[in-house]
Amino acid sequence: MDFILFLGPTILICLILTGIHCYLGLHVLRRNIIFVDLALAQAGAFGLAVSFLLGWEHDSLKTYLAVLSSALTASLLFTLISSYKKAISQEAFIGIVYAFFSVLVILFLDKSAHGGEHIKQTLTGHLIWINWGDILKTFLIYTAVSFCYFVFHKAIWQSSLNPTGNSKWNLLFYILFSVVIASSVSLVGVLLVFAFLVAPAFLSGFFFQNFLHRLIFGWIFGLILSFVGLIGSYFLNLPTSAFLVFLFTSIPILFLVGSSIKKLFSTVYD
Repeated sequence: MDFILFLGPTILICLILTGIHCYLGLHVLRRNIIFVDLALAQAGAFGLAVSFLLGWEHDSLKTYLAVLSSALTASLLFTLISSYKKAISQEAFIGIVYAFFSVLVILFLDKSAHGGEHIKQTLTGHLIWINWGDILKTFLIYTAVSFCYFVFHKAIWQSSLNPTGNSKWNLLFYILFSVVIASSVSLVGVLLVFAFLVAPAFLSGFFFQNFLHRLIFGWIFGLILSFVGLIGSYFLNLPTSAFLVFLFTSIPILFLVGSSIKKLFSTVYD
């Protein structure tokens, strides 16, 4: 009972994050821009660093707008590069943007008395200290974004199948993506945002090809692993965000190694 009372808000925010991030992860994998979410999250982290320096409250509207503005700037760059997919590597440019915003965070926080702690917070967030106000705000934002994705799903999915096509759908995809990132990066940090987005969607590809089947699998996997991770971090007294990232990233690695060993033995004995 103590566990439920203490981690209730954290459990609920993980459920909310899993829902929208798994959906976006399928788009990211289909577009073959695996690290775009990491770059967007890092761009959002720069906005968070600016708010730290200016002394703004972590959960204030000004901080959210700073994070959103940074993420939208990166989104605009990714929309522009998508039209050059055949000539220029998108992944290379995404890496450049990630490095750019990463070093900006370091440069901006270097002179801060608590710069090291702030940098750590951009990576891991404050998942364990999430309150009910954070949950309500995140739920409302994600509900609005989910509605937009639902209404325009067919067109946005077609843009994921052909990113060099209609640029307005690419732009809409990245704008909505930025809104999600701006909401989540300040709560759970850059690394957990990446884990929620990519790991469930990646693992679903081993079992299903249909979009809906992969989405449902990703939701179930993400929810179960989130609950296991929260229980484990609580009873093992480990950092919650870091332990969740460890679980989300280690399971696909272990599954791939196990599948390869099984395949090797099957080949030998056949």
